[in-house]
Amino acid sequence: MLKEFQVYNDPKKALKKYWKFIFEDYLMGVCMDDKEWPSKLTWKLFTEWFEFHFSSIIVDLENGSIEREEY
Repeated sequence: MLKEFQVYNDPKKALKKYWKFIFEDYLMGVCMDDKEWPSKLTWKLFTEWFEFHFSSIIVDLENGSIEREEY
């Protein structure tokens, strides 16, 4: 989940700030021993491992509390 004022048309541009966190989180779910991970985590490797697009699934990548609006 990106800040409300951030507007991106390209998912790669939106992920540039968060790719390493996402990559490490995924690898931790597969193998908790980081010595077994690829030796160097790079943006290029991330784009080879993952396919990405905008979706309605929400993952909060920002610090701070989530504000809820009443409808």
